[in-house]
Amino acid sequence: MLASQGKALREGISAEAAALAIITSVNGTAATWPACPELFSPADQAAALADAILYGITSRTVARTGAEGPISG
Repeated sequence: MLASQGKALREGISAEAAALAIITSVNGTAATWPACPELFSPADQAAALADAILYGITSRTVARTGAEGPISG
C-alpha cells in the first residue's frame, strides 16, 4: 500500500522491523478485543488504529531526539 503510493520507510527502519511492528500491532488488537470487548470496537477504531500503526501516534511537528541527535517527526 505505501510502496504503491511512492512512500518510503522512515530512515533507519528496515522492512523487517516495519512488518514486525504491523504484525504485532494487529496481533495485539486481535488478542485484546476478545478479552475485553467493552474496551473498544475494532470496526469503529479501524481507521485510527491503522493510521497509528502506519504513521505513529505523535504529531509530525514534534521533534524527537535520537541517538545521533534530533530527528524531525
